[in-house]
Amino acid sequence: MKLNLVRHSMTSPRARLLVLGAVLGLLLAAGTLAVGATALFSTTVAADLIAAALAVWAVGWLLGPLFAGGGEGDLRPEQFALLPVSPRRLATGLLAAAFAGIGPVITLLAFTALLWLGARLGALPVLVALPAVLAQLVIVVLASRVVVGLLGEVMRSRLGAALVAVPWAVIIAAVCDGGVLLYALGQNSVLTRGFDPWLGSLLRALPSGWGLVSVETAGGTAWPLAFGVLAGMGVLVLALLAVWSVLLGRRTTGALAARARVGGTALGRGLPRTPLGAVVAKELRTWSRDMLRSYYWFFALAFSLALCLLPLVAGLTIYLPWAGSLVAIMAAAVGVNLYSADGSALWISLMTPGVLRADLRGRQLAWLLVVAPTSLVITVLGLALGADPQRRGDRRGRGPHGPAGGVRAAAPA
Repeated sequence: MKLNLVRHSMTSPRARLLVLGAVLGLLLAAGTLAVGATALFSTTVAADLIAAALAVWAVGWLLGPLFAGGGEGDLRPEQFALLPVSPRRLATGLLAAAFAGIGPVITLLAFTALLWLGARLGALPVLVALPAVLAQLVIVVLASRVVVGLLGEVMRSRLGAALVAVPWAVIIAAVCDGGVLLYALGQNSVLTRGFDPWLGSLLRALPSGWGLVSVETAGGTAWPLAFGVLAGMGVLVLALLAVWSVLLGRRTTGALAARARVGGTALGRGLPRTPLGAVVAKELRTWSRDMLRSYYWFFALAFSLALCLLPLVAGLTIYLPWAGSLVAIMAAAVGVNLYSADGSALWISLMTPGVLRADLRGRQLAWLLVVAPTSLVITVLGLALGADPQRRGDRRGRGPHGPAGGVRAAAPA
C-alpha cells in the first residue's frame, strides 16, 4: 500500500516537490558521508561534525510533520480503524511501511557515515556501527510518528500553537544568523580543532548522538559502554513504539484529547470596574486563550531567543544582553494588527460612544502586562550571562586611582 501510494504521488502535482526534496536530501547525505569517509578532517573533528549532522537530520525528521500537514501523503491510521488489529500490532505494521519511501533511504545513506568513522577507529567500532545505524534510523522515524500523534492531541491548545510557531521561528532565526555563524566558525577554526567541549558533549548526549557515542567508545578501553549505549537505543525504540501505540489507539477510536482547559479565570481580578479595566481583563483572557495570539507570542519569543542564543555555538555572547529588548520589539511587531482579529465584533466598539479611548488603552496595557515581565527577566539574565568576562575582570582589578585601587606612584624627578 505504501509503495503504491508513493508511486501514485509521483504522477501528482506533488511530484516536483518530492523530486526536489530527494535531490536536496541526497546532497545533504553526500556531505554527511564526506565528513566520515574523507581524510580531510581528523578523527575528533570528523566525530564532532557527524554529531552535528546527525542532530540536524533528527531535527528535520521531527519538524517535517509540522511543515507537511501532519504526515499528509502517508498511510493514515483511520483507514485501518475497522480492522481487528490491536494498536501495538498496527503501530508495528505502520512502522514497517514507514521505511518504504525516499526519506528513510536517504537518511540511512547519511547515517552510514558512522560506518566510515568506525572504519577509521578499528574493527570493533565497525561492528558496533552496523546496529547503531539501524537503531538511529528507527529512532528518528518513530520520533517523527510520535510527533504526528502528538499534533492530533494538542493542536487545539496553546501547546499546539507553540509546536507550530517555534520551529518556524528557529529556522528564520538560523537564516538570519547564518552570516555571523559562518564568519565566527571560520575565525575559530572549527574545521581544524572541532567544537568547544561543552557543545560536543551536548551533541553526544542527545539521542541523535548515541550511535556516535557507541562507535567512539568501542574504539577504546570503554567498549562495554558501547554495548550499553546500544542497549539504551533499543530501550528508546521500545518506549517510542509504546507511546505511538497509545496515540494510535486514541486516534483510531476517536478518543483524541478534548479541548484543553484554558486558563485566565483569575486574570483581571483586582482591576478597576471601569471601561478601561474591563478591556484589560478581556484582553488578558484573549492572550491566554486565543490560538492566533498564542502563535504570535510564541513566535516572537522563540525567534528572539534563537536569534541571540544560536551565536553561542560559535562562542559569541554579545547578543545575549539584547534578547529581552528583541522580545519586546517582536511582540510589538506581531501585535500591531490585533484589531483585524475582531472581525465584525469591531463594530460594537465603533458604534458605542466614548469607548474607543478605553479600548485602545486597555489593549496597550494588556500587551504590556503580557510582554513586559518576560522581557525584563530575559534582559536581566542576558546582561548577567552576556557580559564580557575580560571587562568584568578589568573592572574588578581597576580602582579609582590605578590598577590596584591605590594612589599611583609619582613620576621620578
